[in-house]
Amino acid sequence: MAGRAVTLADVAAAAGVSTATVSLVVREHDGVRPKTRLKVQEIVDRLGYIPNGSARGLSQDRKEIIGLIVQAEGDEQATLGYRSPVYRDEILYGVEDALRKERWSLLISFMSSADINAIRSMLSKIDGLLAVTGTVRQDILDSLGERIPLV
Repeated sequence: MAGRAVTLADVAAAAGVSTATVSLVVREHDGVRPKTRLKVQEIVDRLGYIPNGSARGLSQDRKEIIGLIVQAEGDEQATLGYRSPVYRDEILYGVEDALRKERWSLLISFMSSADINAIRSMLSKIDGLLAVTGTVRQDILDSLGERIPLV
């Protein structure tokens, strides 16, 4: 398997189980006997299998990624009164920590509040969007809220 990524099928073949069983183990789903789960997990670890997030996203029609728009330095159009890096860091760490507990990822974008094209391109990569009050103009938020869950 040198030179290519280890696949779910590789793990299944090495463990002598179905790909469905490997998938259940990797997703930490119930319904797999403890002995089988341990065997599959040992093979996953030994082979270095990493689940393909893109494939999972396609099959589930979700990416498990939340976007966060953060005001770019020097953005004079934003109305956010809190320009402190400490405040910004607290928001970033808090959001990322909460998402990690749910096994979701965070896509952070530092952008100008007026950069609607950058915001739109982000939408295809995320399941929802967080925007700190004042970082994006309200008319843009209203438009985005019609297309994607927005907080």
